[in-house]
Amino acid sequence: MAYRATHIVATGVSLAQLIMGRQIKTTLPTLCHLGPKWPNMKTVQSSDNKAKAEYQRGFNKRHAVQSLAELQPGDIVLLKPLGEKKWTSHVTVLHKDSALRLHIVKSSDGVYRRNRNHLQLIMRAYAMQNVTSTDNVPSMVNFPDESDESGVKPSEETISNALIIIATV
Repeated sequence: MAYRATHIVATGVSLAQLIMGRQIKTTLPTLCHLGPKWPNMKTVQSSDNKAKAEYQRGFNKRHAVQSLAELQPGDIVLLKPLGEKKWTSHVTVLHKDSALRLHIVKSSDGVYRRNRNHLQLIMRAYAMQNVTSTDNVPSMVNFPDESDESGVKPSEETISNALIIIATV
């Protein structure tokens, strides 16, 4: 009874006043008249919407909520298998189903259907077309050449892994 008679901060009126249009009689002494007095519903609704928007903003800020980048067909992504905590295999996005919020991805061992939360973007499809050799690698990445004292030349796998890392930065 006391809960229904208490004013809500978000709306400025009590639940009983919203339902019945008047304050209800409680065991607590009141100075106000208990007669019918309907609140302005547009004011109540707008203040309620403002309060909900503020609650949402606070939640999103507190939990560092951010929207995920859109994935396009051909993008290379990491896949988080169901029930595991680690990002494991590199897969390629084949198709995006916007109605179901799913992405169809292809890996070396099959085709999967996953939600966007289980995919982490590594490289865009257009970035892969531009990066074809070590000529496009920025100068901050130094690959040893034959004149280096170690005499070890990087393998193609090492170069491709470095290119993937550079493209994600």
